[in-house]
Amino acid sequence: MVMVVDDDQSHLRLVETVKRPLGFLVQTVPDAATALEILQDAAPDIFLLDIDMPGKDGWALASRIRALPTHRNTPILMVSGHALEARHPVEREGLYDAFIVKPYSVHDMLRRLADLPKVTLVHRQTDTEDDDPKQVPETVVERLRELASIGHAASLRLIEEFKNRAA
Repeated sequence: MVMVVDDDQSHLRLVETVKRPLGFLVQTVPDAATALEILQDAAPDIFLLDIDMPGKDGWALASRIRALPTHRNTPILMVSGHALEARHPVEREGLYDAFIVKPYSVHDMLRRLADLPKVTLVHRQTDTEDDDPKQVPETVVERLRELASIGHAASLRLIEEFKNRAA
């Protein structure tokens, strides 16, 4: 299970929309306090944490997660809309395993997530797909169109990326 903690609901929906059709179990959480409550009963395999959240930020949450004996080594992917966050101070060493800056490509995020637990992503053909391994599930395409219609720039880039792959 991937636990995604972000106060931006559109980002939570985007991550969930992309990951679920690929077979990921996704737990979306709107803030650090709720995430810590859920961790009393859940054991995610990977965390995807936004840094800039009201209340407890992603760095504080990562620190709390690392302090839990059950999650000392659970992979953490930090996400930030601020490119300068990528240059982390020494005291943040060990708090996370990978870092990605928004806006990011879904392909890059999936690759980084797959690398964390050393999982290989394999495309499995379903009965509804034809022989084109580049085909994107219609639910993902539809969600990207919805997000693009409200001005989500990353969705527009993804739609173009998928069109170019199909060509």
